[in-house]
Amino acid sequence: KNNRDSLRGAKVLELGTGTGIVGISVASLGANVVLTDREEKLLGLVNKNIEANRKAIKAGGGSAKTEIMDWSNRAGTSTVALTEGPFDYIIASDILYSSPSHGMLLETLWQCACVDTKVLIAYPSRDLEWEVRSKGVDPVPPDERCMHKFSQLTAQRFHIEIVSYYPPSEPRRGNKGYSVYVMSMQLK
Repeated sequence: KNNRDSLRGAKVLELGTGTGIVGISVASLGANVVLTDREEKLLGLVNKNIEANRKAIKAGGGSAKTEIMDWSNRAGTSTVALTEGPFDYIIASDILYSSPSHGMLLETLWQCACVDTKVLIAYPSRDLEWEVRSKGVDPVPPDERCMHKFSQLTAQRFHIEIVSYYPPSEPRRGNKGYSVYVMSMQLK
């Protein structure tokens, strides 16, 4: 209940929204959420998902809208930060898998966060060998190193804490399952 009450009326920015399920869920708890991703085509799907959940969002007292945000476009990121912020929360999941994007993500967080903003990032640890075999993606550094590298990069500007860890519950598709870390960050 306390988490739900803290979201009521809060301004929330979601980075890398994907299908929008997290941002839509948060909006249905009463938050005013800006769901962002870099691909306009993907945001078309997110807008359909928002519309399909409009009653739940309205019943919860929240709102949801989409904006294009490409972390490599600092001007576009600044525009979202200035027109939609300041944000009480910045949320994201599954965005730390690519070490080369960490610097751009840090700059985005720096532009969009204020002293009171809480940043929550959920990070699923993967069986990378399965990812490479099944999806043909290039292997990335092992998950712990990837998360550690991001933590080191952000430590100068943010206080960072792992607030939750969910170990893998069941193997999936022959891999070892996913474990999920939830990282909380706040500007220093």
